[in-house]
Amino acid sequence: KEEFMPSEGEVRDIIYVSQETDFDNWQELNRRVYNVSYNETLIHGLSDSVVGNLTGKKAIIALYDWVRLNVNYDDTDLLTLTRAYTPRPPEEVLLTRKGDCKDLSLLLTLLLKSAGFHAEPTSAASSSPTQHFGAFNHIIVKVKYGEEIIFLDPSCSTCPYNVFTPNIYGKYVLGFDSTEFDFIPMPEKPYYDDKLTTTFNLSKIEPAIITFEHEYNGLRLAEVQRQYLKKMSEKELGEFFEDSITASCPRHKTKKIQVEGLNDSLKPLIIRWEYECPGVALIEPSILSMTLSSTQDIPSFLLPEKRLNDMVKEGDEKTTNEVIIIFPPDYEITSEHSGYSYTDEDFYFIKNVTKKGNILYITHEQFLRPTIPKEKYDKLKQYYLKQREPQQTVTAKKADKTSSLMIIPLLILILAGIYILSKRKTDQHH
Repeated sequence: KEEFMPSEGEVRDIIYVSQETDFDNWQELNRRVYNVSYNETLIHGLSDSVVGNLTGKKAIIALYDWVRLNVNYDDTDLLTLTRAYTPRPPEEVLLTRKGDCKDLSLLLTLLLKSAGFHAEPTSAASSSPTQHFGAFNHIIVKVKYGEEIIFLDPSCSTCPYNVFTPNIYGKYVLGFDSTEFDFIPMPEKPYYDDKLTTTFNLSKIEPAIITFEHEYNGLRLAEVQRQYLKKMSEKELGEFFEDSITASCPRHKTKKIQVEGLNDSLKPLIIRWEYECPGVALIEPSILSMTLSSTQDIPSFLLPEKRLNDMVKEGDEKTTNEVIIIFPPDYEITSEHSGYSYTDEDFYFIKNVTKKGNILYITHEQFLRPTIPKEKYDKLKQYYLKQREPQQTVTAKKADKTSSLMIIPLLILILAGIYILSKRKTDQHH
């Protein structure tokens, strides 16, 4: 590996195009990048085999599902100069059953065309919502089906029909054979009603038994998870949640994994993972339940935690910190709070949650265990645990625009009334 060579994860498949590119040059780029020779007999045979007697949208979905489920996404070729821009021949992709986004999209395009559909590889913006060519670093497939434009993302094996790689929602695509440079907007990310509950069953005897439960009520999201989870063993299911658990309990030990609704798409998908957390126990038995009910992946911006008092000095018992979460203006936020959390090193007590517009301010005290004698630390903990029920709920949802619009005429009427009353008083003085 060269000294200044970027890591594999930092390499992206980007096609840069001059802003002055005219249609002829755009077509030339299309020929250069996608005019790859292929075995027509092989493509026609595979297309006929997959489609069978299916027609219309069912045939499109069948071909899409075959590619995304049978060809693995592999981006190692992006490290080579030639393959970073030129797709693999389709027969090579079928033989090795692997390829990057342009390889899978080219294969799917050829299969769709063989079945009689108008399909083309399409450059999608995944790194930036702005309309500039450098942002188009992902390739998907565009199908014109009657008056409808259908997008397909074969690189995402867990994305059923009409679901895409998360970072291209709400951005733009640009077809290679378009006669005009129209940026076509991708759909906004669908709404998911998603609930996460973590329950700590704590006792005097460690380790704590913790149940991590995730409930997906959004049908489309649940379907994505079902497709993914059906292929996983219990060990792999544990690894699926590893990142979210390790942060709070680095030495955890999995006890049980349970998945409900896996084979019934009409029911919510519920995933429970029970694990032991060594080193965590309370003086008194208690239950901590922390629930977050929100849209999936709320576009919120979490600012770095800010310390409100001076830097911690040796001998300090606590520090007061503030966490600020900014939500989009069109979200309503409600918050009920009270509670605590702690690790082997620190103990947190939530003091206050303030909402100002679309900004949530959470203030908590952090007690520094290493600087406090154990007896005093335990007394502090007992005191704070008795103050409130240990629970915090934060809810964010799209604001009802109709109700907010109705407020405007009401404000106008109130202001008009104030003006009339003040004018009458002025007239009486005269």
